[in-house]
Amino acid sequence: MTDDLSGFSMLELFRLEAESQTEILSAGILSIEQMESSPQTIESLMRAAHSLKGAARIVNLDPAVRVAHALEDVFIAAGEGRIVVTAGDTDLLLTSVDFLSGIAVTEDAGEATWLGRANKLVADLNTLVAGESGKQAPAAPVATVPPVAPTPSSAEAGSTPPAATDSAPPSDLAAEKPSPSPVPAKADVQPTHEPANSAARNSAEASPSAIPAAKPTQPPANTGSNTDIDDEERVVRVSAGSLSRLVGLA
Repeated sequence: MTDDLSGFSMLELFRLEAESQTEILSAGILSIEQMESSPQTIESLMRAAHSLKGAARIVNLDPAVRVAHALEDVFIAAGEGRIVVTAGDTDLLLTSVDFLSGIAVTEDAGEATWLGRANKLVADLNTLVAGESGKQAPAAPVATVPPVAPTPSSAEAGSTPPAATDSAPPSDLAAEKPSPSPVPAKADVQPTHEPANSAARNSAEASPSAIPAAKPTQPPANTGSNTDIDDEERVVRVSAGSLSRLVGLA
């Protein structure tokens, strides 16, 4: 392209601008198709569409103005993160660029054919901007925090039975065992073997070793006739003894 543009008509200047900007648009859209786009790529596409829109307005090419404006809106929405331009959208974008390249070099840009094509492209591009294609920008990832197990309240703890375990804690065992019957005071307890001990003591007291031997009862002293009988018995025993000794001496 020459630097001296004084000899060019406005239409020729538009065609030169369209050729330059459509090359930028095609290169940027192809990078999107190859998943190599960046924020800088989206910004360059937006500027190219804006420049092409202004050039078409100068030469009164309304179909080109409308399509270039719709392209600019797509790239603005993508730059702001409202939509994501993916490889599936590149066919529509490249078709729009081809439309701008073709209308720039045609001699009958005002015909109904170009107007009908422009209306269809603008409607499709507006649908893409509105997000009706289902390609909304993904929301920023939100860090998720693991849920904290709720601490059971005292009421819940009392109403919920504890889970069965292999070995219950000492406190649970103590709670499960029945309370022992109260033991009476030591002073009130009577040994069960007391009667046996008492009987033994009573038997020991009644045994002969513990009780002194009773003296033989003496016959009551006889008076009167009893005394005479005793004297006669003694006389008989003495006489018999004396008789025996005399016989022995004979």
